[in-house]
Amino acid sequence: MKIIVLGGGHGGLVAARDLAAGGHEVTVYEKRAEAAVGYDWHDDVDKRVFDDLALPLPPEDTYFKARELSLLAPDSKKWIKIKQTKRNKTYSFERKPLLAALYKSAKDAGVKVLFETCADGLIIDGAAVKGVVMGGEELFADLVIDSAGLFSPYRESLPESFGIVARPGDGDIFYVYKGFYESDENAEKDEVNTNRCYIMPAGLRGIAWCVQDPPTGYINVFVGQTGGLTREEIDGILDFLRKDNPCIGERLVRGGLTAAIPIRYPASRMVADGYAIVGDAAFMTVPLNGSGMLSSMYAGSYLAEAVNKSGSSSVAALWAYQAKFMQNVGARNAAIDVIRRWINTVEPGDLRFLLEKGIITGKNISDMAENVIPAVKTEEVIKRFFASGKKNLSLMVDAVGLLTKIVKTYAVSRMIPQRYSVKKAAAWEKDYNELFS
Repeated sequence: MKIIVLGGGHGGLVAARDLAAGGHEVTVYEKRAEAAVGYDWHDDVDKRVFDDLALPLPPEDTYFKARELSLLAPDSKKWIKIKQTKRNKTYSFERKPLLAALYKSAKDAGVKVLFETCADGLIIDGAAVKGVVMGGEELFADLVIDSAGLFSPYRESLPESFGIVARPGDGDIFYVYKGFYESDENAEKDEVNTNRCYIMPAGLRGIAWCVQDPPTGYINVFVGQTGGLTREEIDGILDFLRKDNPCIGERLVRGGLTAAIPIRYPASRMVADGYAIVGDAAFMTVPLNGSGMLSSMYAGSYLAEAVNKSGSSSVAALWAYQAKFMQNVGARNAAIDVIRRWINTVEPGDLRFLLEKGIITGKNISDMAENVIPAVKTEEVIKRFFASGKKNLSLMVDAVGLLTKIVKTYAVSRMIPQRYSVKKAAAWEKDYNELFS
């Protein structure tokens, strides 16, 4: 088959490599120049994905073991240590070298990669995608993989009848700033809570962190919130962070960039005849932190597997990709989105109480990050509430309701039909979307 991949994202590149290895003719079109691909920062990835998918690791000096964080609730003074368990294999990978390794792997498998090339649009025939328009010319293909990111113009151009969401809501987009600052070696440091993550600090509708990077000694600063992020807001949070972390120097060494990231449950429909979305285009990030490289790489592998096994790009064949993704990865992300939405509605004081009193513990948060669903049992929460001494029945009921919905969301997400039928797929999509309505 002839396959076109629009955008050189992590998922698209893994899919391209595996499809080319399966004997297909694959071309990746990336609108950016090769040197401009990838953000100038690092993000966390479970290192096991490289063994699972037989992917090459980037150079050893471009990744390191992820740091443990200390978490601070709104207006709290009590740090909650988020310790990594022995099963945790999370490393922080520089994004540019990682993408370079994925590009090389794809090229080695026979993928043709064209940088600074962007499709004008899709060729749509009824309920199917038949190729792309490039420079005014029609290029027909058996399958178009949309790896063009959060604001994919191709996904947004699809007719409503395809059932693929055009664009996430404003509340489902995380606007982030990340910069690496010189460390002030003369400043006083907290030797216990060296890597700090703040929930809703100084009026921010999101999170901020300050992490000491072990390889360079630079201070990794992150600011993120929904609804947009202005330069004035970034500077305000930087001032706040510097007051609490005087180790953050004034000189920006690298980064200093802003980006928009999806933070919502995965798309309920990812496929159509001749078309599939992957990565940020399918909202495959972890909703609490916006990290999506791991999810996307697994998704790219599942997509290629579905095509290689079936030899088809029909919606029925591609559905196997979506089903496997939701079973193995998407269900957890959907459950985490329930938590994110709850945090957005709960009173800051109630969230502070839950964390300070140990009703939600650092271990619970670690377990959730490592795919333990549910991370805390209902009976444990009730017991901790009574032990706290605070008689807040409504908050206890609310917390128990949250746990119930997490479990339900995880279960419903994994109930996706394994074989495609119009009726069964529509019924599952309805149940799934209603969880977030």
